[in-house]
Amino acid sequence: MLSPFAHHVQEGLSASPRTLSSMYIYDAKGSTLFQEIMKMPAYYLTDAEYAILKQQSPDIAHLLKRKPGQALDIVEFGAGDGTKTQLLLSYLHQQQWNFRYVPIDIS
Repeated sequence: MLSPFAHHVQEGLSASPRTLSSMYIYDAKGSTLFQEIMKMPAYYLTDAEYAILKQQSPDIAHLLKRKPGQALDIVEFGAGDGTKTQLLLSYLHQQQWNFRYVPIDIS
């Protein structure tokens, strides 16, 4: 019987295209390194996403079309440290929204 790791490797490398789950790439050291990369000026995605959430949180909230008092689950895949999402969550909190935040990240 194969270990879960061996099974994932065999399954992924037998597929077309070949794959390997990122859960085998990101350990604590890799996650820390990626956090540092995201802070570099050349990695513009973080700044762009931050700017969008800073400027557009009210519009994003409006598009959610929730009814007054309605609970909302916000599930974020690839949340990382949640720094950018904090902008939207702060806005929703200020507006007294009833919500639950569920961050999910492989690291």
